[in-house]
Amino acid sequence: YSALAEAAARMHAGELDQALPGLAQVVADGTGATRAVVWLAVGDRLVRAAEYPPPVAGSEAEPEAGTVENLAVLLTRPDTDHVVPVLDGTVLRAALAITKPGAPITPADQQLVRDVANGAALLLRGVALNAELAERVRRADDLAEELRASRQRLARAREVERKRLVTELGNATSDRLAALRADVAAAGAGIARRPEDVD
Repeated sequence: YSALAEAAARMHAGELDQALPGLAQVVADGTGATRAVVWLAVGDRLVRAAEYPPPVAGSEAEPEAGTVENLAVLLTRPDTDHVVPVLDGTVLRAALAITKPGAPITPADQQLVRDVANGAALLLRGVALNAELAERVRRADDLAEELRASRQRLARAREVERKRLVTELGNATSDRLAALRADVAAAGAGIARRPEDVD
């Protein structure tokens, strides 16, 4: 069970991209498997997220080796000898698969993989909660950016409307002011006339 202790240490790291390859290695080392794969549940499919040993670059692989439809399909693959689902309550979060060609899957192997799957459920729940939190933070940032942009648009619209009103008021009052000036000038001219000028 030193493998379980190592798995727990890797899970406490909390980083999915670092923890999952470590889990695959722990499962492979602990069971003596030639290959261990961690499949993540994405929508209604399982997607290969990590494997140990890592695949060699440029090696021949099946065209759809990275995705399977469900656990039943995963169990029928020739490179899979044992699969344990990783459940969070009743929700399938992942699956751990091992390959041991020519060697039996012992009860100790099955127990180890189950125990790692139980620990991985906690890791994946934490990762799911972190992802949900990150998505909420991203949405809050997007809303804050939308609010900032909306305030800028409102300030621009307010300035455009202020300029329009100033122009309209200027146009509307300039004619009246010109007429008022003319009336004041005429009244001033009338007051300035001497009484003898009036017939």
